[in-house]
Amino acid sequence: MEKQIEKISFSVDAGIINRLGLELVSKSETAASELIKNAYDADANKVKVTFLNAKYKRGGTLIIKDDGLGMSKENLINGFMRLATTDKLKKPVSIKYKRPKAGRKGIGRFATQRLGENLTVITQEKNSNIALKLSINWNDYILNKEVSEVQNLLEITEKINRQGGTTLIIENLRDKWSNADVKRVFRYISSLIQPNLLKVSNNTITQDDKNEAFEVSFFQDDNTKPIADVQIMMFDKAIAVFSGFIDKAGIGVCKIESKKFNYSNTRKIYENKNNNPFNSLIGSKIAFQVFYFIWNSKINYYNNITKAELNAVNNYFKKNGGIKLYRNGFKVPPYGNKKNDWLDISKVNRIGKGVPFSNNNILGLVQITDSNNVVFEELAGREGIIEKEAFLSMQKFISSALKTGFLDFVSFLKTTTEYKEANKTSKKEVNSKIIKDTLNKIAEATKTIGRRNENEERKNKAKIDLEKGVEDLRTQTNTLVEELEMLRILAGVGLTIGEFIHEIKQFKPAFEGYIESLLYKNLGHDITAILNKMKTTLTSFNTYTAFFEEAISQNVFREIKPIDLRDVVDDFIKIIQPDIKRKKIELRNIAKGWDLITMPMHISEWNTILQNLYSNSKKAIIRLGTNGKIFIKSYKNENYVFLSFYDNGDGISEQNKNKNRIFDAFYTTSIPVSNNNIDKDLSGSGLGLHIVKQIIINRGGKIWVDEPINKYNTCITIKLPLNKEL
Repeated sequence: MEKQIEKISFSVDAGIINRLGLELVSKSETAASELIKNAYDADANKVKVTFLNAKYKRGGTLIIKDDGLGMSKENLINGFMRLATTDKLKKPVSIKYKRPKAGRKGIGRFATQRLGENLTVITQEKNSNIALKLSINWNDYILNKEVSEVQNLLEITEKINRQGGTTLIIENLRDKWSNADVKRVFRYISSLIQPNLLKVSNNTITQDDKNEAFEVSFFQDDNTKPIADVQIMMFDKAIAVFSGFIDKAGIGVCKIESKKFNYSNTRKIYENKNNNPFNSLIGSKIAFQVFYFIWNSKINYYNNITKAELNAVNNYFKKNGGIKLYRNGFKVPPYGNKKNDWLDISKVNRIGKGVPFSNNNILGLVQITDSNNVVFEELAGREGIIEKEAFLSMQKFISSALKTGFLDFVSFLKTTTEYKEANKTSKKEVNSKIIKDTLNKIAEATKTIGRRNENEERKNKAKIDLEKGVEDLRTQTNTLVEELEMLRILAGVGLTIGEFIHEIKQFKPAFEGYIESLLYKNLGHDITAILNKMKTTLTSFNTYTAFFEEAISQNVFREIKPIDLRDVVDDFIKIIQPDIKRKKIELRNIAKGWDLITMPMHISEWNTILQNLYSNSKKAIIRLGTNGKIFIKSYKNENYVFLSFYDNGDGISEQNKNKNRIFDAFYTTSIPVSNNNIDKDLSGSGLGLHIVKQIIINRGGKIWVDEPINKYNTCITIKLPLNKEL
């Protein structure tokens, strides 16, 4: 028999369409999200998703309308209508905005089949004069029928509107769609959401549309208010919103708002501590808006949000958190990209005093509107901005505004009932007497339990006392361990200072010799005046190094002795005299009575006490920007000696209830005034007064915020046992 050869091809049963649609896309939420991703890939700015008669029953209608590029007839036939197209492999980024394409390859058409029985596609390109209308009945794709035999109606109609875009109308929905179902779809596509640009009007920042935005809104039936969009699902849930701009005079404005706590405040931001405007930013139209969230907190910061919704926002922030930079409507990389901390947000986190503030907690943008390149210039390829004076001033403004706003909000937050309730188990003061009392209670309870003839009721009570005593001792031990860690760090700092003082001493004779040699040469009046100023400055420097050298050498010996407040204050004033003159601070010192002598203390403890009190007063005076006044008053009664330290700085806020907190570890009122160059006179660790309090308590004394007298705004008073043995 002669061999017969012929060529055959695969045929496709029309029923495969139904199988692919129902099996390839298992969940209706996934199907809807894929269609929205297709709108994103088509460079849409806005997508409106409307469910009609679908909330309580099947059979409703879904309309997805976008303003993207639309499809030509060729795109529709060879793209949408062609199975297993390679278009997204060949073109992995979108045409207009160069977005990495988000939709899964070829799944969109099957997603429409998964959602409903009938599909109508109306699409139009922006520059075209026509619109295309494609109608598909998915029930026509039945078994035992060739797929190519199923014909779908394609109409060419007049253009519906001038904008391009695509509308999908899916009828006879296979599932019902509750509000919760709709919100799940939003969470699926949340990674595509971009913030809008900002508009400053009448000193208020509002959101405005921008060219590159991708906004998705979900509606049920004819309701005009969406049930899900980026504002409702994300931004409205923020604990606080920080926004700001540069006004016409070049002065920065920062507004802090919290709907949750019904709190609002506005702060002015200046170029420096002299309250100068940002001159290089005048006319630059800079604005920013930052949304702030806290995760995994003991406090319930959120209303009307499910755990799933909050988790979705959290996951979005992990991928997209931070502050992006937009210039004239376009994002400028790399600012705000992952791991690009261009505003030093990590440094802001250090001043949060236990309240987190990182790029994972915030989502925001900085907007520059500067179309004529007057102030800012971009690098080639829009990959950054030339970091000249204006850019650095902008960084300084945004960073300072965020730090100021965050500290303002944290100070308020810690006065709220919610915060106090969540943190009411704050640590108690721990000293040797408290620990001894706890150990005695444990010992007594142990003896009671061990007595053979003790009745059961007393033994049971002793067991409870023992458990409580052990728990108290554990808490006290943890507190002491933390303090020891802090002291170990401070000891290391002390060693570093000691080494520095030791090394710097060898340079002093050389500096003095060079200055004297230059003075001997008679180089003229102006040069001689400068050299004499250098000589005076070097004398002040030598005084400071001598002070620290003496303090460190005294620390070598553990000897304690009675301290006369007259002597220790007089010696300290001599040390700070050059700084007092330089800062133009008026200082008064009055000691009432003689023998103002404490019980034995270490002299370095008083160096620490006075240095911290002076440092805090100086900062308060600088913050207020006034002519400084400091008053030190020493006195005694029959049993105690007292030292009161007054200043006329900005005081301690009664409204914020900070008086009882200034002695807490790491509490500080210092506010950084710049991004990269924090003023040394205003920076602080928040440890100074805490250490002072520990010194005073350990010597049997007390320290508190006292009532100031006239012309002064703050008074810190110290009380210590009077030494009666001398």
